[in-house]
Parts: sequence; C-alpha cells; structure tokens
Amino acid sequence: MNTKRKTWGWIILAFALLVLLVTGAGAYFLSQPRITARLVQHSVKKAQNEIEAVMATATDFTEYENHNVDIYAFINDSLVFWNNNAVGPKLIKRKVKANCDTICNLLTGDYYVKSFEKGPFQCYAFKILNTTYKLENKYFRNRFMANKLAVNNKIVFGEKEGYEIVSKEGKLLAKAKIEQRKGIDPLYKKGLIIFECILALIGLALLLTKRSEKSIKKNGVEKGLALIILLAIGLTYLYNAIQTKRENQEMVKMAQSLLEKRDIQFETSYSQFEKQLKADTNLRDMVFDQSNVLNDVILGYCKELLFDDNMKEYITTVTVCEPNEEITIQPEGYVAECETYFNEKISNEKQTRVASELYVMDYYTLD
Repeated sequence: MNTKRKTWGWIILAFALLVLLVTGAGAYFLSQPRITARLVQHSVKKAQNEIEAVMATATDFTEYENHNVDIYAFINDSLVFWNNNAVGPKLIKRKVKANCDTICNLLTGDYYVKSFEKGPFQCYAFKILNTTYKLENKYFRNRFMANKLAVNNKIVFGEKEGYEIVSKEGKLLAKAKIEQRKGIDPLYKKGLIIFECILALIGLALLLTKRSEKSIKKNGVEKGLALIILLAIGLTYLYNAIQTKRENQEMVKMAQSLLEKRDIQFETSYSQFEKQLKADTNLRDMVFDQSNVLNDVILGYCKELLFDDNMKEYITTVTVCEPNEEITIQPEGYVAECETYFNEKISNEKQTRVASELYVMDYYTLD
C-alpha cells in the first residue's frame, strides 16, 4: 500500500506541476506585445461586428443598451438620447467625425466608436476597449477590457509608432503602443493558487488513516485521484470567493470614504450653475412645458449648455415633478409624493448642507 500511496502522491504532484507550467507558459505567451496586439485587433473587430449587428436590426435606441452597446443620439447638435454617463457628449463630438469609425480616448477609457446617421439623428455607438483611469490602485486598474483573457500589458492608442489596429475593412483606426507591466500576471497567479492547493491536499493524502487506505484499495487509485482533483478545484473556488468578497468590502469602504470628502471645486461650480439654472428662460420653458418634456432631455440640455468640467465629473439625474405629484422610485418600484420624498432625503441626519440648495448625503446609511 505504501508503494501505491507514493505513486498516488507523485501523480498528483505531476498534475500540480503541469498546472503551474501551463499557466506560466500562458502568462508568458499573453505578455508578448505581438500577441497582445492580436488580441486587441480581434476585440476591435468583435466590437465593430456587435455594433453593426445592432444597427442592422434595431428599431429604437433602447435596443443598443440591451446588446451592451453605448450610444449617443443628437439632433442639430442637441443630445436627445444616451445610455452612458461616463462619456461627455461635447468630447465625443469633438473627437469623432461624422459617419466614420475610429479608436479614441474619452476620459474613462479607449473606445471603439462608430458614428452614423439614422433618420434625423446623428448617432455615436461605442464600446470600451481599455480603461484609462488617472489614478490606479489594486481595484481600479488600467488594463485591456474587451477580451476574457487576462492581459496585463499597458496599451496606449494613438501613438505615432506601434502596432497598426485596423477595421475589418482594412482601414487604419489607430496605432497601439504596448508595454509589458511588472509583477505577477493574473493568469499565473491563479496557477500558483491551484498549485498551492494541490500541494496541501497531497499532504492530507499522505496522512490517510487505515480506514481510508482500505477505501482506496477497494475503490481504486483513479477514484481517489479524481476526488483529490475535485477537492483542489473546490478549495481554489472557495479561496477566490473569499478574496472577491474581501475586495468588494474594501471597495465599499473606499467609496464611502470618497463620499464623505467635500469637493470644493464642485461646490464652487454648482454655485455658478445654480445662478445660470434660475436665469435660463429656455430651461424654464422646458420644465413647465405642457407637453411633458422628458427628464433626460432636460438633463441633456443642462449638460450641454450649463455644466462645466467639474460638474461633468459626476453622474447626474433630473426629476421634474409637481410637489404633490406621485413618482415611482426605482429600482425599488414604490410610489411616493415628490416633495415628501425629497424632503425626507435632505432632512436625513447624515446629510450636510453645502450651498443654498445643495446637499451631500451618505447613501450607505439611507433606507
């Protein structure tokens, strides 16, 4: 039985080494700039195909969101529909020419963008390829987003020199400079986790009781080996689940910390915005228009004409209603009176008044 136990141990150890070798080779393969360039090219063409597929079948703009395609629609330079607040409409119109496709940076990341006309609308459909945060930490990383494979390299589009990225028609969209990052690749890190789990299970296997030995002798080494592999996979999954939960908790703490900090620049910008808001006769007409102008249209007007750069850093929503009008609160779906609902929000003990009509609220304590 000792010989079988040794054989069993060597088989498991060989399997663990194979996992380490495969993930290490895969990480090295993906870290090569030319391979990364191929992945970028593949993802650009995939994004182009996805956008064009929606363009061919969509009957309204909401279908783009259903297919995970972001879109802005303009009429005579006025934004009338959008489903992504991460990109400024002025920025996208300034960087993207009408009726063409390109790769450009739109603050939050590098996007593949396709502009086209649909009836009276000038449309810009886009998908993110690469995040470009100004500040990075272990949660918010600048990395290639458009492929399921973990690519740890730094990708910079728009360089004069680099790998040519083309559309499926062969048109040059941009040049990509690819730099290898330092540190352990995410793929190889997963391989190390699996390797360590299997080594731990080998130790348990070598401490089998006589009863376990009899069971293995009865059922065969193969079933025992299969059990060990399943346990290794389960242990790895559990480890990753714990790590993910811990990271999410850290992100919540960090987000809460950011919420508690005052943004003086924004408060100054808001003071100017508030004056413009009250003096804008066009906006007043839109708000009190009997034809019920959509809230999103009013927000689009404010963003285009009244917001400065500091205001555009925030995701903004607009609710227009009479004091006693009933509104539906999403995503909960309950109904409340407009004035009552907002008064309860701003009277919460965790709110701070920073201007005549501007409040900071801690949403982690609100019901």
